[in-house]
Amino acid sequence: MNLFNMKFFRLIFFFVFTIFMSSAVEAVGPFAYSAIKEGIGARAYAMGGAYTAVAEEGPALFYNPAGLATPGFLYEYETLSGGKGLSFSDYRSHQLYMSPLAFDYWKKESGSGDSVEVVSLGFGKRTKGGIDWGVNYHSMNVNEGGVAQQGWGADIGVLARLNQNMTVGFTAHDLFKQNLELPTTFAAGFALSTLSKNFTFATDLVSARENNQTTIRGRYGMEYALSDGLILRGGYFDSTLTGGIGLGLGIIELDYTMLYPQNNASQASYMIGFRLGKGAKNQEARRRYALFKPKTYAEFSMGSNIVQGKSEISLMNGVKVGSNDLLGLIHEASLDDQCEGFVIRMGNLQGSLSAISLVQDVRRELLKAKQAGKTIVVYLDGWATLPEYYLASVANKIVLPELGTISHLGLAVEVLKTKRFLNNFGFDTTIVASGKHKASLSPEGEAMTAEDKALYEDILNNLYRQVLLDIQASRKLSWDKVKYAFDGRLISAKEAQRVGLIDGIGYYTDVKEGIPSTNVGQKGSQIKSLYSYAESEEDVMFPLFNKIAVIEIDGTLVSGYRPGNFLTGAKETGAETIDQVVKAIQSDFAIQGVLLRVNSPGGSMLAADQMYQAIGKLRKAGKTVYTSMGGVAASGGYYIALNSDKIYSNPGTLTGSVGVISFYPNQEGFQRLLGIKREALKTGDYMDIFSPNKKMTAKEKKMLSEYQQEHYAVFVDRLSSNRFLNPDEALVIAQGQAVTGEQALKLKMVDKLGNFYDAVDDLAKETGIKGKPELVYFRTEPPALLTAGWLQGLPDMMGKMMSIFKGE
Repeated sequence: MNLFNMKFFRLIFFFVFTIFMSSAVEAVGPFAYSAIKEGIGARAYAMGGAYTAVAEEGPALFYNPAGLATPGFLYEYETLSGGKGLSFSDYRSHQLYMSPLAFDYWKKESGSGDSVEVVSLGFGKRTKGGIDWGVNYHSMNVNEGGVAQQGWGADIGVLARLNQNMTVGFTAHDLFKQNLELPTTFAAGFALSTLSKNFTFATDLVSARENNQTTIRGRYGMEYALSDGLILRGGYFDSTLTGGIGLGLGIIELDYTMLYPQNNASQASYMIGFRLGKGAKNQEARRRYALFKPKTYAEFSMGSNIVQGKSEISLMNGVKVGSNDLLGLIHEASLDDQCEGFVIRMGNLQGSLSAISLVQDVRRELLKAKQAGKTIVVYLDGWATLPEYYLASVANKIVLPELGTISHLGLAVEVLKTKRFLNNFGFDTTIVASGKHKASLSPEGEAMTAEDKALYEDILNNLYRQVLLDIQASRKLSWDKVKYAFDGRLISAKEAQRVGLIDGIGYYTDVKEGIPSTNVGQKGSQIKSLYSYAESEEDVMFPLFNKIAVIEIDGTLVSGYRPGNFLTGAKETGAETIDQVVKAIQSDFAIQGVLLRVNSPGGSMLAADQMYQAIGKLRKAGKTVYTSMGGVAASGGYYIALNSDKIYSNPGTLTGSVGVISFYPNQEGFQRLLGIKREALKTGDYMDIFSPNKKMTAKEKKMLSEYQQEHYAVFVDRLSSNRFLNPDEALVIAQGQAVTGEQALKLKMVDKLGNFYDAVDDLAKETGIKGKPELVYFRTEPPALLTAGWLQGLPDMMGKMMSIFKGE
């Protein structure tokens, strides 16, 4: 959810109410009244002005600002010249629709020189409950009968999506105003569409003031899409027949509108509109936010398209969905009453030990959904090893193609030691490690000791036991019957079905066609993309104190500001970036708690300590900070987590690795092979200590080791003081060895086993948040426009925009 949208609305709302201090003093004439109240928009005019319940794109700013909540981006220019049979003869408009905001400038003129100019700004807010709302502020310049007047007004609108085919809307026009005596008028509308959305019928009832009497007028309109690029429109209002045609090509559309007074055929007027952008015809959004929605299944694929932590986009690897975002989508779908379950296409996870924790994160969320009554169907896409089958085992039904294979139902780790190979070519690396196991997995290090091997075999066995217990609990397998399959052998689909590893044989099309329907009149339930749940927001209008900030620590820890590698997608977290995030959170009174989401193997200790100190500032500011560990939260990743009030870990998270390690490569031997001789002049013994052209001496290594020991002591002290361990207990843990989350709990390194949303739920309770918390991901800076300083200058800005459009 977007924190800045909510802030913007609160400021707009505050602005409208606080500056409404004086009463209206000047009445407008009949021309100005008609011009202001009649409406705008070539598309809306073509539909007879019956647009209160349609409320899409730029014209929604006038007819019902609640429609601005529908996603879309569009610029539109419209013009009418020589109009007849209307209150105005000339009209032009510029509209910029950029959901949830919209801006427009329009001017209407009469044949006698009267004119009305309006600059408007609107905001729409979406709720998951199917009721959207919006506000609009419009500044008006009126020139009628030689008298110039200025003022402003504000409208409020509501749009209720009864289902994906029916909407109702209500708008109060000029509910608030200043300096111009404009009566408050109201409009109520109803719109009905076909299932395919190619035909829409709409009707409005609009109040008006005539001779100090309130009258109710009807407006009627329709829209029929013959194809994606050809749309016909028609309507009727105030004894005027309307019609129009829309011609679209990609992001460009031309609208042509005709207005034909019944009592005077010669008074026809014509309007032309040019539109550029992607409009608001988001059918999935309509379905998602309806009050009464059809039953659906959420569909997604999971394999090489999934990465740990944040989602990423890179030139070399394309789009990768982050586990943090995937969990959020599954969680939102699970909370939707209309979502019957999940259809998952399971590809290859390119498994490693950290993949087990990723699967546990996702599997835990799916298990909650299953326990809440959702049905889960998994299709194993041809080949499945332990990580893929582990996730699939949570499903109600597992399907594998007839020629598919299940294999390698176990864990294995290989460590390639390159030291001897590189030495053969004259390359060497001096390793300075604080913690006797810190270098055990390093390729440049010495061979693993028996103690090293025992430690990592223990990790392997611990992870394997966790996986087997979960599979057994979900699948209710007879171990005596299936244990032979878990020795790494290849298992065919028929064999897997015979022993109960899967439930059916078929292809993905068979899986989708076999999804049962719970919808009246349908042969099968609708299957919708899981990503359609990405825009889910709260049902409440003012969720002021239910926010939890999420700070993501992803990839290698480095100093400075690092937004990520756009070429390769390699992830880094910069210490300066976290400082900026912390500063933003400190000043936000609406944020009740902070959740660190760590998916990092470590990196620079200096960067880790800077982030550690930044998190400490949040706690000093009174924010409760929890940590949720993803696949890996080791070394510097664990170091940062130590400064939180509670640490949550998946059972299979790889964490620990408490220690410090430095690498100093040299190519002295290689240069000797090439006949290169090094001559060095220096003013001190250690001036060339980091030179890659010489081997490090024992004296130099001793000095570096003593220096590094100070950093190591800081790490151990952080562990001891934050986890309430005595020095001896801390030193046993701080030998550089990795542990699983389950082992870490026994060692008092973490507080609780659970996934991301387990930590969210507990943090919400701890901070007193009632109901569902709103998660605010601090990934980008707030747009410069959405600031209080800009908003306070809104009237001046409106005046400047008016001058720009007038050409002054």
